[in-house]
Amino acid sequence: MSEYVLAGRPVLAIAPDGDLTEMVNRLRAGYTCPPRPESVAEVLQRIYRDWEHSSLVGPADLDKARETPDMRRSCLRLGEFLREVAGRSGSEKRP
Repeated sequence: MSEYVLAGRPVLAIAPDGDLTEMVNRLRAGYTCPPRPESVAEVLQRIYRDWEHSSLVGPADLDKARETPDMRRSCLRLGEFLREVAGRSGSEKRP
C-alpha cells in the first residue's frame, strides 16, 4: 500500500475496516469504502464531487507515508535477518 501512497496521488482503498483503511484515513491519503457495490458507487460519486470542487483528499503527507510499513522493505529485512541467523547457526560447534 505504501507504494501507492508514495506515488503522491489520492488512493481508493476498497476493503473492510482494518489496518489498510485506518492507514489511508490516518495519512489522509485518499478514500476508503467497504467492498460492496453501493459503497463503491457512493465513494466514486464523492471523489467526482471533490474533484469538481478541487478538494480531493490526498495526497498524503509523504514524510508520514515513508514511516509506514512497506512489504518490500520488510521482506528484505527479514531475508537479511534469516541469513544472519543461518550464518550464526553454521558457525556453532556441535557436540
